Amino acid sequence: MDPSLRYAVELRDAGWFHGSTWERVRRDLEDRRFALAGSYLTYLDVPPELTADFVHLRFIGDRTTVPEESHGEISASTARRRWRGGPSGCDRPRTR
Repeated sequence: MDPSLRYAVELRDAGWFHGSTWERVRRDLEDRRFALAGSYLTYLDVPPELTADFVHLRFIGDRTTVPEESHGEISASTARRRWRGGPSGCDRPRTR
C-alpha cells in the first residue's frame, strides 16, 4: 500500500468489536496507522477509537426510516454527541 496515503477502515459487523478480536484489530489498525472509520449505523455501535493521527467520520443515511424526499440531508447530532469528548485514546501516549 502506498505509504504516502492515509487509510481508513470501516467495520460493519459487531463481531469485530468484541474481546480478543477487537484487541487484535485495534492493535493492527494502530500499527498500520489506519483510522477506524466512525460510522453512524442504526444496527451497530462503532466505538469512538483513535487508531491513527486523523479521524474519519462517515455519515450514512437511514433509508428505511427517512422519507425519500429527505434523502441527502444529514442530521449528525447523535454522532457529534458521541465524539464531542474526543475519541478514546486521545490522551493515550503514542509510542511512535
